[in-house]
Amino acid sequence: MKGSILLLVATFATAPLLAQHIQEIKSHTAPNMTLAQNGTLIIKPSENSSKKDFDFLQGNWEVANTKRQSLLEGNENWNKFDSKSSTELILLGIGNVEKYTAVIEGKPFEGTALRIFDPNTRLWSIYWSDSNNGTLDPPMVGSFDGKVGDFYSEDHYLGHRVLVRFNWNATDPGHPVWSQAFSVDDGLSWEWNWYMHFSRNMDHEVPALGINVMELRNYILEPGKVGDFVRLFRKELIAPQVALGGYPMGEYAPKINNDHLIWFRGFESMQSRGQFLNDFYYGAVWKKNRTQANGLLVNNDNVHLLKPLLGLEPGTNERIDRKWFNNSGGITVIDYYISNQKRGNFIQLLRLGYLPAMRKAGIKKISFWISEDGENTFPRLPVFQDQNLTVSIAFYRSEAEYHQKIAQRDKMLSLERKKALTDAVTLHSTEVLYPLTP
Repeated sequence: MKGSILLLVATFATAPLLAQHIQEIKSHTAPNMTLAQNGTLIIKPSENSSKKDFDFLQGNWEVANTKRQSLLEGNENWNKFDSKSSTELILLGIGNVEKYTAVIEGKPFEGTALRIFDPNTRLWSIYWSDSNNGTLDPPMVGSFDGKVGDFYSEDHYLGHRVLVRFNWNATDPGHPVWSQAFSVDDGLSWEWNWYMHFSRNMDHEVPALGINVMELRNYILEPGKVGDFVRLFRKELIAPQVALGGYPMGEYAPKINNDHLIWFRGFESMQSRGQFLNDFYYGAVWKKNRTQANGLLVNNDNVHLLKPLLGLEPGTNERIDRKWFNNSGGITVIDYYISNQKRGNFIQLLRLGYLPAMRKAGIKKISFWISEDGENTFPRLPVFQDQNLTVSIAFYRSEAEYHQKIAQRDKMLSLERKKALTDAVTLHSTEVLYPLTP
């Protein structure tokens, strides 16, 4: 069709919280998509929409997939699997075809995407078919604004009509990210449910999926012994841990407690964590150093076992790795949010307003974590697994910058949103940490 594409949208009842902030949420979550008064979805092209927008996707890719286990249920558990993708241009450059292959739950899967650019409307239409269904899905329609594209359609899921959104983030064209979201409230909020991280490493295994399990370790040392412990740790214990698949990611101390040490240790999975803990703590390196290390410790049982909280933003959910924790001398801020039976409410508020306010305030390097609910298979090292807990870890150049940006964030939150956050968060505490340089 010519001009703007109009798609019929189902009308859903919305929660009072969402209804209070319709315009704010629309502008943040749905670029170039608006709802008309009669309930139709209007998709307009960006000013710089072009037939060359998908040229970055040509060629062969390895793909690391992160997919929510169940949709529209507030489920924060995700499956991870690898796949392959190959894309070539057609129709003299105004279209392309992608072949996608994977093995999912032991079964081969193949899908094909056909993307066509209409030079009259300056909108892309993305058609999809796969080996499970053998049908052609309704097209996803949209455009790129620079290196980021958003595409929309209407579909059905478990008998309900939903809006579907694709986001392509090609700001790093060598590692683009595709993500998918569903909405049941006319696009006022989106549940991100699938991320694909693309890589050109065709001659190697798919890159590690990053830090998917983390121990946030809080130690109390003997008075005046933090420096001794850190020197021993760095000299004798970091390299052997990395060699076995455990990844220490910096040592920090709060400004007000000279005998308090906080450090992070990451793993690719709960399975690799279990293997690491067995290999390391029953191995020769720890046997050699444990007497000296334990002699410096007063308490080391304050440990939170965490996993990344995904699905908060399109495309930008980067896989956390060891390098992410390098802050080059700045401060680290950890926030602990305890929600008494209301963590789902807090996560929704985080997605809709709290995190967008942080982004607008210039808080860029921040990640969110929730408790890992898998069994702690190494009870010799006890951990906290609090299903009411959400943790954020953020980095700033200085304490002054931190206070400035937090003040800007708070100014952007409406009174209604602040009240909703107060209701959802029962307890909130903050630790400002400085890197240790003994």
